[in-house]
Amino acid sequence: MIIYNKTWLANLRIIHKAEQAHHEGLISQVELTHITESHPVGFYLPSVFVRGGLFILTVIVAILSCGLLSLLILDAHIIDGFGWSLFLGIGCYVALEVMVKDKKYFHSGVDEALLYMAGALISGSMISVIDNLHAYAYHSGYIFCSLLIFLFCIFLTLRFADVITTIAAFASFFAILFFSWSNLGSIGEATLPFITMAAAGVLYWLSAKAQLRSDYANYHTCLDVVQILGLITLYVAGNYYVVQKVGNALHNFSYEQNTTVPFGFIFWIWTIAVPFVYIGFGIRKKNVILLRTGLLLIAAAVFTFRNYYHLLPIETMLTLAGVLVTGLAYWIHQYLKVPKHGFTQESLNKTDLMEHIKVESLIVAGTFSETPGAPADPAFKFGGGSAGGGGSSSSF
Repeated sequence: MIIYNKTWLANLRIIHKAEQAHHEGLISQVELTHITESHPVGFYLPSVFVRGGLFILTVIVAILSCGLLSLLILDAHIIDGFGWSLFLGIGCYVALEVMVKDKKYFHSGVDEALLYMAGALISGSMISVIDNLHAYAYHSGYIFCSLLIFLFCIFLTLRFADVITTIAAFASFFAILFFSWSNLGSIGEATLPFITMAAAGVLYWLSAKAQLRSDYANYHTCLDVVQILGLITLYVAGNYYVVQKVGNALHNFSYEQNTTVPFGFIFWIWTIAVPFVYIGFGIRKKNVILLRTGLLLIAAAVFTFRNYYHLLPIETMLTLAGVLVTGLAYWIHQYLKVPKHGFTQESLNKTDLMEHIKVESLIVAGTFSETPGAPADPAFKFGGGSAGGGGSSSSF
């Protein structure tokens, strides 16, 4: 399904792991060079600055090309409908496929620009179609539109393993859930936070399990993004402030109105406790995603609490929270200068390296890279003995 050469992708991961091993002092520069040479990668991989420049240049060229084509057929009055944007989107996608295959682009800026333009144009045409079909009810139209975008973004993600399309697929999935579940009436509106939390938790669990499988190795970055978004959505869906404002929107209340949330104490407990639960599980499981997401959501918890209880100005509370977290991080950094209980302040990935790559095998394969069965060096010849072929005389 993925468009990129799978062998090159595997070699790219091996080289990345080998570079980490070299950085940690596990292998020498010579061994790293042998590993790199024995695992060739044919992708075009520019630097970050070149990548950004190519992205901007490609967007400009694509916009100018689309604009020129639109001007050429302006009098035909066919650019007003959804069909023209669909045609341009398909054109960008065809150009993307051709350039990735011919030029060996891999997240080089050019392919990303064409991917996003194709996605935006085709998705825009879908939205235009649904918007013009008055036969659909309000919720049904948005559900159908979200479904089309979700399926399209899933296809793009599987094809190009791109982070932005992963985020778009994630957002469209929850748009489907929101419009379909809230359309169930009062029961759907009352249970919407809980079903959203359940869906986010399941997505996080599935993405974490998928990362353990080797056949999803090409999508590890996308799965990381799904885990982060799943954790954030799991928290936000039960955040008291969000639940109240979404409830106001569903009941056409004023956005600023502080209406009572049923079972509000549950959401308050969720708002305050979940960030610390994330941090606790992150420390226990040595999971960086859980740990950093929990630290980030502490600020959201402080903001929510301050919005309803004005103990201190919001700037003061956020500053105090920042000072507390920074101080805690500094104390942990100093405490773990000497590794304790499997934790260290050093940025090490030795366990991950040994689990995902056999460094010793790569060193052997890179160092002894001659073809098996190759003839021996002709400069060295056996024989020359004069004692019955034993080769043990002084003339050996």
